[in-house]
Amino acid sequence: MNKKVSFLLTEGFDFFSFSMVVETLRLANHAAKKELFTVTFINESYKEVMSSSGISIKIDSHLVELNRDEILIICGGKCIEISRKLLGWISDNIEPVLKLSRFTQEL
Repeated sequence: MNKKVSFLLTEGFDFFSFSMVVETLRLANHAAKKELFTVTFINESYKEVMSSSGISIKIDSHLVELNRDEILIICGGKCIEISRKLLGWISDNIEPVLKLSRFTQEL
């Protein structure tokens, strides 16, 4: 069974928290010797997103409707700016999503 995990990346997201989850999913796939998790990176602008560490992540997709069994992880930083479009998309997709996590950078 393959589980899709979508990371919603906002500008200035905390790279440390993001990379820990991505690496955990990669290691799970490696240990199972099959793809248990498929990872995609999404953003409303469909362009590269800069992390708090200055590392850019290429976006795979813009905001699309999520499937019922998809996991959504929202990665943010200290000062998240959310547009009305993004807030609406989160509201529309939060009910069908099984897990919603938000990583924020603590001072």
